[in-house]
Amino acid sequence: MIHQVISSIKLLSTLKINKEQNKILAANKIEHLLNQIDFDSEVLPIDDSEELIQLLSSLNNEALTEKEVEMIQEISVTKMNLF
Repeated sequence: MIHQVISSIKLLSTLKINKEQNKILAANKIEHLLNQIDFDSEVLPIDDSEELIQLLSSLNNEALTEKEVEMIQEISVTKMNLF
């Protein structure tokens, strides 16, 4: 019985770690793409997550991953809640 509980705890922990690692990878990718923007000549559409997704996809030369899109949406929601 205790072995099953331990196995379940380990499995859930591994799943959480994988999810957080994917989130970190998405954050790093978005950060990398943002570093490519010339903020003196480009206005970052932070209020419009769809526009921001299009801009970053264009810089990426391919569609963003589901996790990257989720992160951009989270950024937009967080920004709205801050101001």
